[in-house]
Amino acid sequence: MSDFAKAIPIILAHEGGEKFTVTPGDKGGATRWGITLATLRSWRGKPTSTADVRDLTRGEAEKIYRARYWDACRCDEILDQDVATKLFDVAVNCGTSTASRMAQRAALSVGAVCDVDGIVGPRSIEAINGCEKDALLKAICAHQRLHYEAIIAKDPTQAKFRKGWLTRANWPHSPKGATT
Repeated sequence: MSDFAKAIPIILAHEGGEKFTVTPGDKGGATRWGITLATLRSWRGKPTSTADVRDLTRGEAEKIYRARYWDACRCDEILDQDVATKLFDVAVNCGTSTASRMAQRAALSVGAVCDVDGIVGPRSIEAINGCEKDALLKAICAHQRLHYEAIIAKDPTQAKFRKGWLTRANWPHSPKGATT
């Protein structure tokens, strides 16, 4: 089974670590540990300010990541750590439903049988775990690249994020991407 504690450092690195940012053109707005104002507000269930994002602790960010992304995608049931971390990373950056559909389509493309419904259930877990790791990871990466290119095609102002998005999409096959 996969381990959240092994995955979270990779996600935090992909999300820019502890830096507090407000990047012009970034639809997420104020961010720290990769957690946006909207995500923090939803998590806390009460009015939340940019200052609250700036003051967000790593501990609370990790709780959000575990509940909203890792657990939502049932990543601890995935046998391979890299596959679980990849699904988790896609969920963080693209949303859990999109990540789930990408993993399901990727599993189908490498010969598994599962529904593409955007929900990681027992059949999806079985399909993902039954796939050959490298083939599945390459397929998820390809779907993620297509997703980002579609965002840019729809909204060319997002092209400034292409390099970072594609680097992320290529993980763990990029030179900086190994988890070993």
